[in-house]
Amino acid sequence: MRFGVVIETSGRAGSIAWVDAGVVTQSIDLPGDRRTAAALAPAIDRLLLDVDSPQTGADYVAVASGPGSFTGLRIGVTTAKMLAYAWQCPIVAVDTLAAMAAAVWAARPLPPPDDVSVPDALQGTNHVWVALNAYRNQVFVADWTREQWLRDCQHGQFDGRSRVWPRARWDQCAESFGATAAIAADPALAAGQPTVQPLLPTATDVARLIGPILRSGNVSTAVSLLPRYLRDSAAEEQLR
Repeated sequence: MRFGVVIETSGRAGSIAWVDAGVVTQSIDLPGDRRTAAALAPAIDRLLLDVDSPQTGADYVAVASGPGSFTGLRIGVTTAKMLAYAWQCPIVAVDTLAAMAAAVWAARPLPPPDDVSVPDALQGTNHVWVALNAYRNQVFVADWTREQWLRDCQHGQFDGRSRVWPRARWDQCAESFGATAAIAADPALAAGQPTVQPLLPTATDVARLIGPILRSGNVSTAVSLLPRYLRDSAAEEQLR
């Protein structure tokens, strides 16, 4: 599977990318001042024209499947399903928080886990925490140790660690984690936390995990893929 379209719309804006043989060769940021639905289709059309894509489309579609904004995820996942149906190709569903963690790990190369000759201080990051603002005083959060990350890469399965925390718990833990782990969160959660790196997921971050997932065979179809919201919407909670 050489060619792929990548969609990341877990927030109000987002980005898309074209992957050729595992390398992102073109990416487009969606404008933050327009709703994703209005910007996504024209951006994909422009992307396909810019890269001179095959007439058959792409070999796969990758998408950030959640957690994230209800509206953003619905738009991104629905678009991925339509493209996959039209092109008759599989979908690579990537956990949004795992994509963020992939960006952190990429910035801190990992030595072999059994290389005891490397001093701990030089071994890069051994624990990563990532978080997205879930609003309503809640936070989407996930973490991986180095061993857990390598194991998930081997199995191509990253979505088992995402969960929802109260915002107060995140604020408290972010302070205590700072000395022992790399922490990245969207800017709304990083404000006032000097140990937290501001980070929003991008299509390029999603693309980092396509290889392990494809190799594992953990792909979805236009029929089977569903967004991973992790919680009910505000409207659904009011109906309960």
